Amino acid sequence: MLSTTPYSCKIMTMIKILFFFSLLTSFLNAMPTVIVEQNDVNIKHFKLEYFVDATTKLKLHDVKSQNFETGTNSLSLGKNKTHTWIRFAITNKTAKKKKLFIHNKHAYVANKIEFYELKNNKVLSKLFIDLANKNDTQKKMYATDAIFQTTLESNETKTIYIKNIMNSMQYPYFEINDAFSSKKSVAKGNTILFIILGMLIALALYHAMLYLTSKRKEYIYYSLYLASAVVWQSFLSGMLASNFGIYFDSISREFLLSVLLIPIFLAMFSKTIFETKQKFPLEDKLLNSVVFLFSFGFLIGFYKLEIALHIASTLYFYMLIILLFTTYRFMKAGNPLALIFIIGNSVFSFFALISNLYFIGFFQYNAFVFSAAMIGILIEAILLAFILSFRIKILQKENISKDKMIFHQSKMSAIGQMIENIGHQWRQPLSQINSCIFVVESEMNHHNYQNEKIETKLHEIENFTSYMSKTIDDFKNYFTPNKQKNTFFLNELIDDTLKLLENMFERHSIIIEKNISQIVYNGYKNELQQVLLVILTNSKDILSVKNTKNAKITINIKETDEHCKIEIFDNGGGIQEDILDRIFEPYYSTKHSSQGTGLGLYISKMIIEDSMLSQLHVHNTKEGACFTILLTSTT
Repeated sequence: MLSTTPYSCKIMTMIKILFFFSLLTSFLNAMPTVIVEQNDVNIKHFKLEYFVDATTKLKLHDVKSQNFETGTNSLSLGKNKTHTWIRFAITNKTAKKKKLFIHNKHAYVANKIEFYELKNNKVLSKLFIDLANKNDTQKKMYATDAIFQTTLESNETKTIYIKNIMNSMQYPYFEINDAFSSKKSVAKGNTILFIILGMLIALALYHAMLYLTSKRKEYIYYSLYLASAVVWQSFLSGMLASNFGIYFDSISREFLLSVLLIPIFLAMFSKTIFETKQKFPLEDKLLNSVVFLFSFGFLIGFYKLEIALHIASTLYFYMLIILLFTTYRFMKAGNPLALIFIIGNSVFSFFALISNLYFIGFFQYNAFVFSAAMIGILIEAILLAFILSFRIKILQKENISKDKMIFHQSKMSAIGQMIENIGHQWRQPLSQINSCIFVVESEMNHHNYQNEKIETKLHEIENFTSYMSKTIDDFKNYFTPNKQKNTFFLNELIDDTLKLLENMFERHSIIIEKNISQIVYNGYKNELQQVLLVILTNSKDILSVKNTKNAKITINIKETDEHCKIEIFDNGGGIQEDILDRIFEPYYSTKHSSQGTGLGLYISKMIIEDSMLSQLHVHNTKEGACFTILLTSTT
């Protein structure tokens, strides 16, 4: 009978523990295995292992012993991992022999691809594809896919190694299919992306045609912006590979540089739409920096594409900050297009972030995240197209305003010519009146006849004829482009104007109240007097028509840092609210047609606002109307 010592028991226990840990380690280190259990095979979601070859020189026999990391089929490994090995096992659990096709769906953006089939650590078959070699791509590529064929007997297991050499980013995606699913997968495209590209192409062509007919730069910048986006995404999505057989080689690889052209044309579009060179010098310089940096990156791409693509994401971040900042400044300045532009940029930034997070490995592959950047560009393109159409409406309104201005100028020219003719007709009667006054005064002196009242009236007639003659000169001067300003005291101008109307105010028992001080003003003295005469005469008419008791006109003059403010009040009850906004319209009058033409206030407003670049307003107070003149210059 055998006996066991305590020492031997301890040894047995240690052996069991080591065996357990050996099994556990073996389980944990077991290669991910794809199990084929059905006759119809279309497997997209499975685990695999990957190893990044930092040396870029390792061969298959060197890689086998390396520590692989576990991942999923739809992994994205991000930047600077150009040489990556993928491996997984496949087991056929069906009762029949299975012919399987392993699709590398993103092979069209790779430089080189190597497939290895192993069993019991021995290489059974292999496939090398050099996409820079046209013969390889024509014979071994199927649209966007590189396909490797393997056959498994029932319950047989094989190991697949795939070496992916890509330009900058690693985002491999695989499918395992039977023969029918393989053909279907090759025929199937990214429908969403193709629709987006078709819409962008249509928008680009439409606005290119608009540029040819209008020669407006914003149209061509918009078209080139969309064209750059289409070229970039057509290559990235595989449309060029599947439809035109264009793969990653020494020539076609330059298509990827179009990603650096997108911000250039977008910045130029922004500069043109918002007229930054004329209106926003700081923002113009910032947008110019975007154009310069991306142009520099574009030129670097012809020397070293990998470097250009590596710095592109950093430059894009800079571009988005500049666009958001400048658009905010445009919006703050009151530009109606800025809000739409900032919404478009924000939407694009959001979708571009999703796409970028996929490429750096944060998201797994699916059709949405892969196409997110293009979805963002489409939304932004539609909003930019709206901005273009809205801007055209603004420009049309500006053209209409210019036409109105031209019409107004021609009308003013005609009025000036008419006043010239009227003045010529009036000069002779006024001269005859003055001659008559001279004759009367001579006869009175000859006969030694003195009458103070007659002499006063003759003097008034002389003042009125002199004023009428000067009025003709003032109206002619208003339509003369090169008028001379002069310096005068506003209080003296008020006094001179009131003297001309003194008898009229006395006849209607109107009291004049003045709150003025000595204020020096530099401007058009005679034109301002014409305005004062019109306003004071209108106030007199209102007070007389309404038979206002204790009729009074108050004149105030105040000086501020920005204006000389002249206020003329009356206590005639004010102007009806429904016509208050119309009294400055030409030919609009509240008087009988025999009492006025309705041009006085219209011409007064033109004199103050167009000729003197100041302001004329009216509002009602508790007692009556108040006309306010804000003279903007006191120099």
